[in-house]
Amino acid sequence: MMRGKPGYEHLNEPLHVLVEAELPVEIVDSRLMQAREILEDLLKPVDESRDFFKKQQLRELAMLNGTLRGGRWLLWEGDM
Repeated sequence: MMRGKPGYEHLNEPLHVLVEAELPVEIVDSRLMQAREILEDLLKPVDESRDFFKKQQLRELAMLNGTLRGGRWLLWEGDM
């Protein structure tokens, strides 16, 4: 793995997420709770065949790399 190599020192730190909000005080608490719930869901292990976010990231990466192939990356309704 990359742990211990130059430029990957952050892999030695505990997993953390910084969430900032620039909202009125009466809104910020509920929005931060919503963000927390979403992040907790994203951090739960998921069977790779059902991991919508990973599929989207791989699709975007393929687009950026110019390796996107139409039929291969189509997402079916059941994948979402």
